[in-house]
Amino acid sequence: MNAHAGSSRWGRLALVAVAVIVAGTLALPAAALAKTVTRLVVAKTVTVDNGDPGTTAWPKALTVKLQKRITSTHYHALTGTVKVYLYDVDDEAYYFVMSRKGSTISFPIPGRGKYKFVYAGSGTMRSCAAYSTLIEDIGYALATNGVSVTAVSGSATQSWVTLSYTVGWNTNAWDDRLWFGSDMWFGNTEAESLYYERWLKGPGTVEFTFKVNNVDILPHLFDDAWAYVDKHDDPYVAESSDLENVYDMPAID
Repeated sequence: MNAHAGSSRWGRLALVAVAVIVAGTLALPAAALAKTVTRLVVAKTVTVDNGDPGTTAWPKALTVKLQKRITSTHYHALTGTVKVYLYDVDDEAYYFVMSRKGSTISFPIPGRGKYKFVYAGSGTMRSCAAYSTLIEDIGYALATNGVSVTAVSGSATQSWVTLSYTVGWNTNAWDDRLWFGSDMWFGNTEAESLYYERWLKGPGTVEFTFKVNNVDILPHLFDDAWAYVDKHDDPYVAESSDLENVYDMPAID
């Protein structure tokens, strides 16, 4: 009986102790249990001008600020380690690139792409992440003074039409082939537009030659035409502008 009574007494004391701990925990302010909110501040999109032939703009310095929240509207500088990851389009995953420690950190970004910046947090600070996409302008464009359109009679009913134009880009920024094309609509009839496309390994002249019925190009060679150079395999290369209304030629005799 005495042993049983002692056991009950210790059990009651244990319950009281647990109750005191729970009450003490509930009495603590919520701020004492929560981590401080943090954030990374970085430009969401940056276009790197790398259009001058023979030059390179990489690495591009990108500034990232690590901050902690003081009030609902104010943040102060926070020192910590920030890691940088680059998104791989083929693998659809991020891979580690580098890390730096500081508050306002300058990262030497090695090339175009989508980057993720991560602060892992600490015992008192929350983790956070930010993203920045770097687009590269490789300087590819059409030379408006290099556009040429000619029509040579091939027979009484048909003519050879040749469209040529000069294109260029910075091969230091892009050393692979680029695609170029032309789309022309012959407005004398309801015929569909003519569309051609090809690629070049280096800057130069693009030329398209084709035969058209004379009835389809009178009184103008074509009513609307445009050439473009915006086909590539990298989503982080800046798009070029189209060259609208390339040429408008009188009737062919």
